Amino acid sequence: MLNACLIAVFVGGATILGGVIGYFVKYNNEKIDGAVFAFAAGVMLAATFAELILPETDAADAAGFFICLFCIVLGGVLIHMLQKLLLLMQKKNPGWRLASAASRPELKGALLFIAALAIHNLPEGIAAGVGLGTGDLSKALTVAAGIALQNVPEGMIVLPPLIHAGVSRRKALLVSVFTGLIEIIGTFLAYFASTLSKTILPFVLCFAGGTMLYIICTDVIDDAEQMAGKELTGYAVLAGCCVMLIMERYI
Repeated sequence: MLNACLIAVFVGGATILGGVIGYFVKYNNEKIDGAVFAFAAGVMLAATFAELILPETDAADAAGFFICLFCIVLGGVLIHMLQKLLLLMQKKNPGWRLASAASRPELKGALLFIAALAIHNLPEGIAAGVGLGTGDLSKALTVAAGIALQNVPEGMIVLPPLIHAGVSRRKALLVSVFTGLIEIIGTFLAYFASTLSKTILPFVLCFAGGTMLYIICTDVIDDAEQMAGKELTGYAVLAGCCVMLIMERYI
């Protein structure tokens, strides 16, 4: 149990650390902010394939492969439904705070990005806890270290879209902390249900990958282009992908 607590704090704390770092960064240049947002999209795009989708589809049998594909599509459908829900809230409850947020396109995009990131963090936490639940401490530590290194920039990228949309730094930091707590919850879920989590983990990871792919393609890159322009956005996405792939290979 102590090891589970330490690993949970390690992976979730890395996200929170990233949020704290991002709290002290100044976001006062729209072009730079857009480039940072695009870089984050590149990081998440590479991570989605390298960590969530390809390892599971490569390891799956014929039936599992098609279930993985279904889960990827299902993740995108969920985010699409969240978009529709925000619009419905805006129409039916215009005075509700979250509904008013839906009427601001830049904040709506930020909220959807955060939702996808939170969904993405849950299976990451599960992956960190699976090894512990089966008694394989070495595997759990290796996986947790890789996730934690990725989580620092993930914690940071929560803040720019929210701050750009007019959310205070303090509230943006709290949102980043929340995404880290999601990962801690996932770790404990896997620790207490290791057999079940090993069975469903490939499909949960692909589902999370689908949510990230959909939101990156439909909102994040579009928002970055509006702030930084297409050319800078393209190079920033490429840079983010390359950095994430370097981390995957050498760290």
